[in-house]
Amino acid sequence: MQAIRAESVAERKFLLILIGAFGVLALVLAAVGVYGVMALVVSERTQEVGVRLALGASPSEVMAMIIRQAATLAGIGVSAGLVLAASLAPLMASQLFGVPPIDPSLSCWCRRCWVATATLAAIVPGRRAMRIEPVRAMNPQ
Repeated sequence: MQAIRAESVAERKFLLILIGAFGVLALVLAAVGVYGVMALVVSERTQEVGVRLALGASPSEVMAMIIRQAATLAGIGVSAGLVLAASLAPLMASQLFGVPPIDPSLSCWCRRCWVATATLAAIVPGRRAMRIEPVRAMNPQ
């Protein structure tokens, strides 16, 4: 009986594992993309960060500025994604069984996950910005 049951759900189980793997891959690619963008932003704003540090900004304020910018960009992206998902929800309704097309708790969890991922991806460029020496930043060679 267990073999018959396992065979009957094998295809659906495979599809769910495949969808989950693609979801994790999308999350990793998003984190790498945010890291790349924030690293570029930090490198382009090296002089600005150096001036801020020279004028008395603490390294933690610089880190907060970089992370705030990443979280803002992630929030804008998540909001746009939620609007797009809400507009496409009626098309997906026929493919969902026992789950509403728009689940508020799931979308809230996803929103938090994406913003947390973007914030964590901005930590490395933020730490790099914290260590910028003001003299070198203001006089690039």
